[in-house]
Parts: sequence; structure tokens; C-alpha cells
Amino acid sequence: MLDKTTKDIEPAPGWRFLQFLGFGNNRDTAVEPKAKKPPKEPEERKHQFATWYIFAAFLGVMLIQSLWLSFTQVETIPYSQFEQLLAENKISEVLVGTETIEGTLKEPFPDGRKLFHTVVSIPGWPTS
Repeated sequence: MLDKTTKDIEPAPGWRFLQFLGFGNNRDTAVEPKAKKPPKEPEERKHQFATWYIFAAFLGVMLIQSLWLSFTQVETIPYSQFEQLLAENKISEVLVGTETIEGTLKEPFPDGRKLFHTVVSIPGWPTS
């Protein structure tokens, strides 16, 4: 192992990942100038281009799914139901805003949602 030259040693996994992303191996440029590579064939460029599109599409789908789940897990309830839940001591946490009240229930609704949101409708309640 110690008798191998540094060029015979396989690069670390981090460098292989950077090469995969297209950053190349710039560690030895001061030691050896690289010979010009022939231009890539159109098929190779199309394949690389398609790979990035697939990666970007995957990230986009994950983002949309995350947003969708966050919006569908919150139940919008009327203020009167909020008052009823509060009187029955079924609310564990509350965040009071100027126009809305958001909170978490101790026991979920029948459909499984634990988060709720309501619009404040108290006469004389300060608004923004």
C-alpha cells in the first residue's frame, strides 16, 4: 500500500461524487496539464442533460408532496367549534394571531387530523 504512487490510489468517494456532478478532478492540474478531450458526442450530452432534468423533477415532486401534506393535515374549523373544544379541555397547544387561531388537539378528529385553524370572529377583537 505504501509503495504505490499517489496516482495509483483510487480517489476518495467524495471526489467521485464531485466528478459525477461534473466538477472533475482538479487536484492534479498544477502537476500535469490535461490533454484536450475530444468534444462529447451529442448522445452523451443528451444523456447528461436528461439526468439533471430527472433529478430536478424528483426534487420538485418531493417539494409539492411536502406542501400538499402540510396543507391537508390542518383542519379549518369554525370559531364556535374552537370555543366548544376549549370548554371541553381537548386542546393541548394554541397559537393566537391577530386574525387566526391555530392549535393542536390532545385527541385527533375522527379523520385523524390533530392540527386545526380557525378565523377569529369576536366583536372588538383587535385586527392588524
